[in-house]
Formats: sequence, structure tokens, C-alpha cells
Amino acid sequence: MFFSDVPQEPADPLLSIDVRFRADERTNKLNLGVGVLRRLDGTAHEFATVLEASREIPASTYYSHAGGDDAYIELSAQLIFGCKKPTNVAGIQAVGGSGALRVCGELLASQGVENIYVSNPTWANYYAFFPGAGIRVSEYTYLDEDSHTVDIDKMLATIRAAPPKSAILFQAAGHNPTGLDPTDAQWDRVLELMLEKRGELIAVFDSAYQGL
Repeated sequence: MFFSDVPQEPADPLLSIDVRFRADERTNKLNLGVGVLRRLDGTAHEFATVLEASREIPASTYYSHAGGDDAYIELSAQLIFGCKKPTNVAGIQAVGGSGALRVCGELLASQGVENIYVSNPTWANYYAFFPGAGIRVSEYTYLDEDSHTVDIDKMLATIRAAPPKSAILFQAAGHNPTGLDPTDAQWDRVLELMLEKRGELIAVFDSAYQGL
């Protein structure tokens, strides 16, 4: 029989907070479990820039090609790199951030990547996306719980010890779940190590909260 042995996935720890919030009968409560900006009355806040853009850019159902909308890809590259998309950069449009991570995982697997290192702590969904693409998930130390800062020394030590054909995932900004990002000086140390390990390790940046 088909599907009789499909395992039950454990509940998402973040989304379970929302379930408990809705079940709580108190009225003086705020839901801080999901990364959505809300007003005090619980309604979603929409930025004026987003509303203006939605008026200026008409909705389109046009299907361009499998890689997505070329103009969207070009503008996204400009947002990331701060300049026109370099000629040695390729881009595709995915179905949201989760879809992009799964496509990324399959691309990495096709290039022989066997492990991907994520920060500890990190976003729980990484542990589903990458194994689904055939890549093992390992962890590097990130948070110094005593000082509530990025433990850059232990972080770099773990990355340095990673075996060849490993990917190292960094969150570009607004680290989930700590909110702590490396300083500019710490990013310089990360860059120095990744350049030293070029050909052995590959950097992956998840830029979900750029600008925050």
C-alpha cells in the first residue's frame, strides 16, 4: 500500500508558539513568535514603500521561462551586490525563500557537496530542506550565551575543521533566531578563512532579512 509508512514530522517549534497563542484566552497578549510586523490591534503593518510599489507595478500572470522573470532577477542582483549583475553571476527566481533553499541544496549536491554547516542555534527548517536534497546538516558554534555575542573564535575553528566538499551557510543579516550579526571586523575574519579554504569549502548566504 502506498504512503502507509510516511513518518509524522515533529511539530515546528516556532509555529507551535502561534498555536498556543491562539489558544490563550487572555486579551492582553502579543504574538512575537512569527516574523511579521503587526500593529497593537493584531493587524499586519504594510510599509508605505510596498504599497506604492504594488500600485506602480501591475500584477502579471505572464510565464516567461523556467528561470523566472529576467527583470526581477536583475534587480535582485543589484540589491544584493549594489551594482549591475556581474557577468559571472547567474540567477533564478524560486518559489519563496524556502523554495530557493531547496533548489540551492540540489545544486550543491550536484557539485559533490556532502555536508552543509549551519549556525547553532539556527532556523529549524534548514534541517528539513538540505537532507531532502541529499546533504547532511552539521553545526558550527555561533552564540556565546554568557556574553550574548557572536563567538567568532569557536565559529571559525569549527569551519576550519570542516571536511572538504562542505558548504558553510551564513545568514547575511538579522540572524534567526538570535538577532545577532557578526561585526564588520568579524565578517572580515570569516572572509579571510573562506578565501584560505577556497576549493574545499563553499559559502552559502541566506539573505532573508537584508536591510534589517
